[in-house]
Amino acid sequence: MRIYRWSIWVAGAAALLALASAARAVVVADYAVQVSARVQTNPPQITLAWPADPDATGYTLYRKSRDATAWGTATTLATNATGYVDSNVAIGEVYEYRIVKSALEGTTSYTGYGYLLAGIEAPLIEARGKVLLIVERTYADALSNELRRLQLDLTGDGWTVLRREVWRTNTPPQVKAIITNDYYADPQNVKAVFLFGRVPVPYSGLIAPDGHGDHTGAWAADGYYADVNGTWTDSSVNYTNSSRADNRNVPGDGKFDQSTFPSDLELQVGRVDFYNMTSFPQGERELLRRYLGKHHYFRQGRLTAERRAIVDDNFGTYSGGFAQCAYRSFPAFFGHSNIFARDWFTTLATNSYLWGYACGGGSYTSESGVGTTTSFVLTNTHVIFTMHFGSYFGDYDAPNNLMRAQLANAAGGLTCAWAGRPFWQFHHMAMGEPIGYSTLQSQNQFGVSRLYLGTGYYQWVHVALLGDPTLRMHMVPPPAALVVGPDNGGRLLRWRASPDSVLGYHVYGAASADGPFQRLNSQLIADTNFLDTAAASQVYMVRAVKLETSASGTYYNASQGIFENAANNLTPPLITLASPTNGTILPLPPQVRLAVEVSDANNDVARVDYYTNGVLAGSAAQWPFDLSLTNPWVGHYAISAVVTDEAGMSATSSVANLTVTYSITSLVPPRSVWKYEDTGADLGVAWRAPGYDDSAWSEGPAQLGFGDGDEATVINTNRQRITTYFRKTFVVPPEGTYMGLTVRLLRDDGGVVYLNGVEVFRSNMPTNQPINWSTQAAANALTADESTQFYDQPVDRALLHPGENTLAVEIHQYGANSSDLSFDLELVATNLPAPLNTPPLVSPSPIPTVELPEDTASAPIYFVVGDAESWAEGLTLSAQSSNPALAPANSFFFGGTGSNRFLVITPAADQNGSAVIELMVSDGLTNTITSFNLLVTPQPDPPQISLAGLTNGSLLSLSSLVLTGLVYDPDNDPVRAEFFANEMRLGAVSNAPYVITWSNAVPGYYLLQARATDATGLASSSAPVFVTVLGGGASLVPTGAVWRYYDQGQDLGTSWRAPEYDDSAWPAGRGPLGYGDANGWWPATTNQWGPNSSAKYPTTYYRHRFALEDAASLTNLWLRLQRDDGAIIYLNGLEVFRSNMPTGQVTYATLAAATISGADEAAWHLMAVDAALLREGTNCLAAEVHQSTASSSDLFFNLELKADRALRPPALQAAPEPGAGLKFTWPSWAGGLSLWSASNLAPPILWMPVTNGLLTTNGQVILIVPLEKDRLFFQLRSP
Repeated sequence: MRIYRWSIWVAGAAALLALASAARAVVVADYAVQVSARVQTNPPQITLAWPADPDATGYTLYRKSRDATAWGTATTLATNATGYVDSNVAIGEVYEYRIVKSALEGTTSYTGYGYLLAGIEAPLIEARGKVLLIVERTYADALSNELRRLQLDLTGDGWTVLRREVWRTNTPPQVKAIITNDYYADPQNVKAVFLFGRVPVPYSGLIAPDGHGDHTGAWAADGYYADVNGTWTDSSVNYTNSSRADNRNVPGDGKFDQSTFPSDLELQVGRVDFYNMTSFPQGERELLRRYLGKHHYFRQGRLTAERRAIVDDNFGTYSGGFAQCAYRSFPAFFGHSNIFARDWFTTLATNSYLWGYACGGGSYTSESGVGTTTSFVLTNTHVIFTMHFGSYFGDYDAPNNLMRAQLANAAGGLTCAWAGRPFWQFHHMAMGEPIGYSTLQSQNQFGVSRLYLGTGYYQWVHVALLGDPTLRMHMVPPPAALVVGPDNGGRLLRWRASPDSVLGYHVYGAASADGPFQRLNSQLIADTNFLDTAAASQVYMVRAVKLETSASGTYYNASQGIFENAANNLTPPLITLASPTNGTILPLPPQVRLAVEVSDANNDVARVDYYTNGVLAGSAAQWPFDLSLTNPWVGHYAISAVVTDEAGMSATSSVANLTVTYSITSLVPPRSVWKYEDTGADLGVAWRAPGYDDSAWSEGPAQLGFGDGDEATVINTNRQRITTYFRKTFVVPPEGTYMGLTVRLLRDDGGVVYLNGVEVFRSNMPTNQPINWSTQAAANALTADESTQFYDQPVDRALLHPGENTLAVEIHQYGANSSDLSFDLELVATNLPAPLNTPPLVSPSPIPTVELPEDTASAPIYFVVGDAESWAEGLTLSAQSSNPALAPANSFFFGGTGSNRFLVITPAADQNGSAVIELMVSDGLTNTITSFNLLVTPQPDPPQISLAGLTNGSLLSLSSLVLTGLVYDPDNDPVRAEFFANEMRLGAVSNAPYVITWSNAVPGYYLLQARATDATGLASSSAPVFVTVLGGGASLVPTGAVWRYYDQGQDLGTSWRAPEYDDSAWPAGRGPLGYGDANGWWPATTNQWGPNSSAKYPTTYYRHRFALEDAASLTNLWLRLQRDDGAIIYLNGLEVFRSNMPTGQVTYATLAAATISGADEAAWHLMAVDAALLREGTNCLAAEVHQSTASSSDLFFNLELKADRALRPPALQAAPEPGAGLKFTWPSWAGGLSLWSASNLAPPILWMPVTNGLLTTNGQVILIVPLEKDRLFFQLRSP
């Protein structure tokens, strides 16, 4: 497989850096030729230049046209060449160059490559083709304005947009069918696919391009969508050893087999997807909105970056230097002198770069020497186009993936590629190509027979782009304020000039804003007006044009278009309130920034007005249209904003609620850990009380729920329940510190909150009626409401008391079949100045040494606590150990009330030694710590035993019932092993190996278990294993059966193998058949060999029919064969066994592969056969026996066919048991099965085990079950 061609990538940055630090003179940049170009028009000339390399031994240059698929004739340059002048060029043409450098440093040779797309005044590209905008439907309505703006942005850059919508529950083939249908409808023009949102992610292959064995398997593979005619299968790869479940790949699981693209890709594909990026508090929807905001501002020339590149390389020259990607592409953009080696986050936090490359040892969420996903949450990175490389995170669909975190960053990151295996080539973008073009070239064109050379991994399926594939590098600020007015039967268009140095403008017209647009002017318009005499267009677009200069040449570059219709009311501006976010709570004195994201199809936003509680707070008339809210005092503020364009059209933002308060404390922060009960049980009202025992409940961090993909804890997704319960305890500091209390609830659909047993908040629930287990929410929470919106409610602070308090919440569904559930809660308190405080007291101090034997809990360790300012009940206790292996955090249990407390320590199992225990008492403001010694003395340990080779569901044959116990005794004592089936003792063994033969078994269902006992009497049992002992063997064709045979020396072709072949004229005889002596065995039936003993017949044919009435009950089909020399066996016309015969096609004249002699002449050869080949009714075995030579002295054939019979289901009988309920009985041979019950059979059926005691007597298992409403249906099943 290709995966093993490359060196294994050492995990961990330390190992990688150690490898990379070997003393060498070469640096990563030496592996590239950092070529850039200057151009001139008179005479036309392209001058290539690159920095000198003193180790260079030669340079070779190649050239081709932009679209040529092969390089032209090589030109050999001087050893010390640092450039090349190409005078054989024409203005308006684009050329691609490859420079290959040979170099020698000491005794180490290396090669460098440089690539450049260059031209002089390359022509303007006005129509770029069609782009399929595939939008996942979940947030499409919530983002409808932003998506409409995106479509206009794409249209304004020359694309025709075909928008299609899918659901995240669709399959990749369903999505691809949409893409291919559009492609084949117009294959010349459909060029790109932009996947936006949680469009289903294809997985494919058996690969590990990062070199990690635990990461081998199927990787995310968006190239599947780019390949319109390749063959993708899901039938051959069967691999389940991947540490991440999504990488496991088995036939029929929806993940494809291909590790490389099966054909060249046709489409430019990019993805923007923030599903499962839970490290970002904004949530999936708002991250998508934020990306579209950055994206729009970049296209409009608002979000800018310095034309330079940053490289944060933490691998160096290891494995050939992954950062070659940077040094191959960046010089074509900026020249080699504008590439800077800098730290990623510290540099980009305050400095902007148009491009960046970073690499380092990785995990799914980290890049050693660079940062982590959390770094992208906390720190702005002012960079637009990026490449990252490191272990694991190239598999971009993993939760909180680092590359997608780059796109989710607030400040920058519009694209990202995992660049290093293979290298990527982006140099085309210096001449105006979109990044999708370079992506397609990088996916298709790497390889020895392709255009670009690299380190391998050519055309592997993991190569994919994150980001909009239509993005270009050089954005021209567009004109603004397009106005359309009548003029002598025509229409006069006027606009404001672009702020850039442009050559002029083009005007386009269309029937609608979706296009297609046709240019109306014949030459560039120098002024800022145009008369459309035809007046046939309904919508107009204007684009500025400049002559763009890069480090690769010059080309004509158009801005984004601005749009207006003939009535000057095409669309109002768009506004989103960016700051403050809804629900913000700030302490005095607050710093409140009012900020918006605004846009307009006509690029003519005039002003933004901000309002607080409906009163104008201020206006901003220049981009970025932000203000500061001056000196707000304590109170609640409803913040909104209104944007108005120059045509007078306006739009209003949603309202964000801001609370200014005294200093605040989050008593229960969001994303806290909660107890929850999700079984569907009706708990009445007792569960709301502070003292309720919830110790058996599950627990996990919020957000809790299911169905939305943003849950930190996924709870039971059983859609048949209405109500789910949540509880959390928390401790408050001394009484009198709070002046206000607010509960903030996130709920889908409705919720009720109780504080210390008192209802304090009811949200989206029926009013004026009691709430019970079956009460449905008042309304269905809509998409924008369900998993991000918190609802606030003031709470009486008098309900709090010092010490432990309890929050209880019940979340109710709108209907029993609701597809999702969401819950989180924050309890916020406003603080008064804290009173003077003295530390709490604890005695005795120190506590005496605690000594106890291994695997034993301590007796209660009593102590007394107190505090001068608060109740003793309000103090919190904790403990930690200097030896966590001996006494981990879960070893400590605190009990007692008031001042009298105790601690019980349960050391870790099988651990002994000593530790210092620190006991801390806290009043919420200060802590007191006392310590004591814990001494755990070693004790004998019981032996351990497991059943070897058996797992739940194992099928056993009566002919091979051998049980083996794997025994380990920590103290090396003698061990006795006992074996049990359905709790009945089968036997015992006192010495290794611990093996018994289960000699008296009958077919049935069994729970097998073993128990080990050492010489001191310590014992333990293995985990029970459920097995099935199959129902005995069936001899379908015995040895010595009667066979028909054909020994006349004629070639029968292949028809004789078929079951329906007429062999009635063949003679018959009992096996074994043949002639001569087979190592002392003689045939019962003698066959003929022909008239010439030196030219005996090479092949003899045999057939045998047998009838079956229960073929479906047969399993474990085995064929045993004696043959001299070779044979092929057919069952019902299909070959099932080939022994001592050559591979490939076999004819009558084919000889056996080898001559058989000695004991092998009569040896039995065994083959497992698929029992599914058996038929009800008549079956047919056909055999052909071949000699190895024409003069062979003997021929021998005998065959046996055997099978096991599967068990028939046992009979489950039920009868009334007076005064007790129902008495169930079933055969003891099925004692391994257990009884399960359900209340109804409506899907999904909830089967629960019946745990009443069993009695086995007189060959029957007996179980008496009381009649209950939840036990109406019963079945026998495996545990």
